[in-house]
Amino acid sequence: MVQDYPTIRFASGELCDWASFHDASAEKFGFPDYYGRNRDAWIDCMRGDDLEPGYPVDDASIDILLVELPNSHGVSGEMKDVCEFLYSGFATVNHVRRKEGRRPLFVLADRPENGDADARF
Repeated sequence: MVQDYPTIRFASGELCDWASFHDASAEKFGFPDYYGRNRDAWIDCMRGDDLEPGYPVDDASIDILLVELPNSHGVSGEMKDVCEFLYSGFATVNHVRRKEGRRPLFVLADRPENGDADARF
């Protein structure tokens, strides 16, 4: 039996550069208004530091939060940098959470055009 996990989905074309990445992250993950829109601030927010109530990371009932990216294979330029950061960023957040005695939470999946997700971690 396949379990349904809470899922954050980025739509095709929603992530095209660093500015759109920060906009979409702030919206989808509920970052506070003072989010610094840089990589360190993103990691801090994803760890659950200083977030508003109701943010998914603080929900003890969530075992895994699946994050789906649309077709990140074959991207180039700034978008390639964003995707590479997402892969390393989620790994970093899971690692830090584990070191702090909290459970790793995030699974990042690539969703090719055919819709079959490929989980990365």
